[in-house]
Amino acid sequence: MTPPFRVGAGLNLLSTFGIRIMELKYFQDTDTLLVNFSDRQIVETRDINEVVLIELDADGRVVSVTIEHAGEYISVSSLSYETIPA
Repeated sequence: MTPPFRVGAGLNLLSTFGIRIMELKYFQDTDTLLVNFSDRQIVETRDINEVVLIELDADGRVVSVTIEHAGEYISVSSLSYETIPA
């Protein structure tokens, strides 16, 4: 199955939109991955496709991304993080 997104795609753009935190939550009961970038209030949710949703604040900034059926596309049991020097 083709992934609905590329892991890491667009991460360099996050700082452009004022995103300074990142928190990942995986809900086993629904196989849903939630990536929070901010604690701002969500005012709009947009469907990117049938499994990826983005939540926006009143200024149109990304607050979080939800990936439904995450286990079908990524390994949710492990997380890798890498800092690339400028």
